[in-house]
Amino acid sequence: MKHLKISNSKWAVKHLPALAAAVAVTLALAFTPKEAVDGFGTPDGGETWYDTSQPGIEYECNEPQTENCIYALPDTNSQVLQTGRFELQ
Repeated sequence: MKHLKISNSKWAVKHLPALAAAVAVTLALAFTPKEAVDGFGTPDGGETWYDTSQPGIEYECNEPQTENCIYALPDTNSQVLQTGRFELQ
């Protein structure tokens, strides 16, 4: 019975560290939480505003990304810093 020769085994062994590093970087980026943006968020369209730079204000900008999440000032006409739906945690 002949042994099967795997011609690419040397290539796989040679490139294994690079492949492992690529997988590690991908997983690290996938599970890194989004960085908080200092600004102002409103869950109700402008009636109530939260200063996201204050301690204790935990929020996420969730889907859909077509909405405005964080503004530069507590005014819906100010510069949009981040998109998504503003949701307190």
